[in-house]
Amino acid sequence: MLVQERLLEAIPHQGVRVRKHSVQEIEDFFELRAELEGLAASLAAERGSEAQFKELKEIVNNVEIGLAEKSIDKADAIAYNNRFHDVIAYASGNKALMDSLLQLRAGVNLLRTMAWLNDEQRTSVVNQQHKLICEAITNRNRQLARDQAKAHVWDALPWVLRSTQEFEKNEPDALK
Repeated sequence: MLVQERLLEAIPHQGVRVRKHSVQEIEDFFELRAELEGLAASLAAERGSEAQFKELKEIVNNVEIGLAEKSIDKADAIAYNNRFHDVIAYASGNKALMDSLLQLRAGVNLLRTMAWLNDEQRTSVVNQQHKLICEAITNRNRQLARDQAKAHVWDALPWVLRSTQEFEKNEPDALK
């Protein structure tokens, strides 16, 4: 299934490995995701409920507390990140958009996870960006929410590209 989803690639007589993505493929993905996340944030600012806004604030606050207490690990941070984006997608009220975002995230989650694991500051940076997105959404500022969400996605591009290059450089020789 992971080969069909293009997350892994089959190597004849050797097994499978993480699929290499070209820089163009990764940039294309980020271009699309930035637009869709921006749309979701804009619609969430318009259509979101107070309960959804409360959940967004709680996610940001939980990460902030975890960072201050040094009690949040990478797995927790990634889970909070995914939940934050899920709440925005649901708050958009657009089922097709929700499904598209979930599918897009699945296509690059492995790359994002590897990148997250290689950067000690990423959780803090992401949470500050989430805070700005949350404020724009809860203030029902559609344009600012869209702009903040798009900037958040674009900020991750160089980080993912660096991590991908590092992974490929350190890949076992047997798989090169």
